[in-house]
Parts: sequence; structure tokens; C-alpha cells
Amino acid sequence: MLRIHVTGVGDAFTERYHNASLCLEEPASGFRLMIDCPPAFPRVLADYRKASCTDLAVDNIDHLLLTHLHGDHCGGTEAYLYLRRFVVGKKPVLHGAREVLDGLWEGRLRGGMEELLLEGRADGPRRHMELDDYCERQVLGPGATPIGPLLVERRFTIHHIPTTAVRVTVAGQPRPALGYSADTAFDPDLIAWLSEAELIIHETNFGVHTPLHLLAELPQELRARMRLIHYPDTLDVDCAPIRCLRQGEVIEAGSAGIRA
Repeated sequence: MLRIHVTGVGDAFTERYHNASLCLEEPASGFRLMIDCPPAFPRVLADYRKASCTDLAVDNIDHLLLTHLHGDHCGGTEAYLYLRRFVVGKKPVLHGAREVLDGLWEGRLRGGMEELLLEGRADGPRRHMELDDYCERQVLGPGATPIGPLLVERRFTIHHIPTTAVRVTVAGQPRPALGYSADTAFDPDLIAWLSEAELIIHETNFGVHTPLHLLAELPQELRARMRLIHYPDTLDVDCAPIRCLRQGEVIEAGSAGIRA
């Protein structure tokens, strides 16, 4: 069984929600894997704790998977890594496709993290830093990558920059518990790949994203196992033709089906 903590549901321009993000937990071991790291990440987790009465925090999330490098999905990574280094004192592990991880330091983090002032004065010595000083890295290649008690598969989506959907299986289980689309244009082949999972979490939005009316045309059996994320503020979540995830909720998925 896989427990999914819904820490954010909004798109890049949301004024109502935190940006789309999930934390996956394998309850038997307590293992946690964060999927994407939105801006103001400590606040994201604090708000989730208030909504869900759980203990989700930077110090007990040791693994982070980035689907892609748009700011609404990775903008909190600097804060996460700094907190892990200076407050928690333990390196996390960053997971992602090589195309994503290779661009993270130069494209997103280097400007703010490559030098540390070692003493509290302007002319004090400085230490040159690299990404590996802050975290370990694990590349998601073709096939299933073991991450703790989870097996994670990735598939590239149709998006502006390299972006990966994921399927997540709890080790020893016969089928994936979760299929997550990440950001993507409408892609029937991707949906077929995700549909092998018990629970499908799929984005919907405007532009180079998936229109809701196309998801609404999918077979009913598929829609019953689907939940929406990354939706615009204008979407009426109470009237949507497919159930919308709600920020702060917890879902369990596995061989027994889906439980909220």
C-alpha cells in the first residue's frame, strides 16, 4: 500500500493553492519520497501539517524526485537543501531523469549556492560548493529504479522542457499503486502507460497541458481511478467531471484499491 500526501494542487499561476506536489509514503517502513519541491517549501509542509495533522517536515523527507525544472515544480529546492545542510545536518537524495538533474545546478541553483561564507565578515574565507556537497544524486534510467521500498519508472512527457511522468510500485506488489502524469500535453500513449496503476493522478490546464474536456472523454473505468492536479484557480472543483485532489488530503492506493 502507498500513502499519498497531497501537499499542493495548483498550477504555476495559482493564487489559491500551493503548486502541485505530492509526498509518497510507504507506511510499513515510514519511507517518504517527495515528488517536486514548490516555492516556499517549508510553508508548503507547515500548511499541510495543519490541514492533515501529520508530521511531514523537511527533517523526515530524505528523498526528493524532480519531474522537471520549471519554477513551480523545483523552486523550493534551494531552501530544502540549505535546511538539510544547516539545520538537519543530513544529505538528502535527489532523484530524476539525467536530463533533469544535469540542468539543476547550472540552470537553477548555482547562482545562490556555489559559495558559502565561512566566517561572519565580508572579507572572510569562502568555500566553493557543488551540488554533490548538498545532496546525493540518483538518476532514473529506463526500467524500474529502486528507491527504498519503492520501484519507480519514468516516461518523458510532451512538455516545453524535459519532464517525466512516473509510475510507482511498492516492492513485492503485482502492479503500480500510482501513476503520475506530471506536466504534459494530452497524450493517449502516456495515459495508457499510467492506467496500469491503481490510482492515476493527472494534470489539467491550459496551453501545453491537458485539456479537461479530453480527459472527460476517457472511459468511465479510467476516470473512476483518476484524480486531477495542477488545475487552474478558475476550475470549479465541486463540479468537475473527474474528481479533483484537495490540498491537505491523504489517499491510499494499492491492491485493495483507492481509499481517501
